[in-house]
Amino acid sequence: MKRTVLLAALITVFTVSGLSQREVGEIRKAFAETNAKLAEMADHPELSSVFAVELTVNKHSAPYPAVGIYQRMATFYYTYGDREKDPYPNRLLKISAVYKRSARVENIDFYFDKAGQLIFAFASDPEGSIKETRLYFAAGRLVKMTDDGKEVVLKSQHAVEAGTLAKKESARLTGIFRAALIDLD
Repeated sequence: MKRTVLLAALITVFTVSGLSQREVGEIRKAFAETNAKLAEMADHPELSSVFAVELTVNKHSAPYPAVGIYQRMATFYYTYGDREKDPYPNRLLKISAVYKRSARVENIDFYFDKAGQLIFAFASDPEGSIKETRLYFAAGRLVKMTDDGKEVVLKSQHAVEAGTLAKKESARLTGIFRAALIDLD
């Protein structure tokens, strides 16, 4: 009986692990496709179907009281969605955000699937105790997380908080992107 339960538990773990590896593989493929499109846009913007909106808070880096240098920048990369229903580009591919406070610079990139769902977040903070974090999402849930290349237990408080924070920040920035689009109708 105990062997049957143990065997069932192991099969469940390997099945979930395989599912998450497949999801991570699909996310990595989408990540590579998006970056290829952005490279094409940078090389030949006149031929690209990818567009960008940039937003900078405190563009000239005037110092804030008690903070010093403070600046937030976000670049939203987008393309066409369903052209049958809407002929204008409005499908978000990636958001690159840079947060500067005094000498500290944090970068966060968010990647989205064709349905507009967050699938990957990459955060780097050279001055922080954790230099880089990678979060993989599928169907709105965190399926893998690494800190400085080491896998993090998904049920840990750190992973839950990081996943929640990434989803909240990507939703906030997505709202800003939606508001920035010019209504062409």
